[in-house]
Amino acid sequence: MKTGSDVKIGDEAWILTAARLHDDVEVGSHTTIGGGAELETGVRVDSHVHVGPQARMGRNSHAELRSSVGRGGSVGRNCRLGTATHVGEEVAIDDGGDISAGVVIEQATRVRAKVRVGSDTRIGERTVVGAEAAIEAGCDIGSGCAVPARSHVPERSVLGDENRWPAETFG
Repeated sequence: MKTGSDVKIGDEAWILTAARLHDDVEVGSHTTIGGGAELETGVRVDSHVHVGPQARMGRNSHAELRSSVGRGGSVGRNCRLGTATHVGEEVAIDDGGDISAGVVIEQATRVRAKVRVGSDTRIGERTVVGAEAAIEAGCDIGSGCAVPARSHVPERSVLGDENRWPAETFG
């Protein structure tokens, strides 16, 4: 493990070999940071969080209680992962993502910059969510889908596999 200055690690946190924690990182109790994971400067990881092997969390991002980032996942700068959010393997969330509580983002999905995702939403694997899109609470977005930039997906919407959301842009 390689750490920068002013790193705070909670009780019974497990930080595995080859993990890199930059300056001013906070890791909560009962949290696991996988081998080869990287937490950039200012990252805050609450208790009972799992950051998988080779995962990366960008500068000033925050993973709330009981959230997880899968193997090889990438969370950009200034992102928030709400309580009990699951980011799957090889998922990429660009800078400024705001992911609410209870969201599941399955493997190999791309979430572009400044996206807002409401609570209790599922986003399937191999899906791309464009920049500044807003996906409201309770949505189910299938696998292989596209949600264009600046789209608005209303509460409890369902988008089946291999579909594109209609481009309802903000006015």
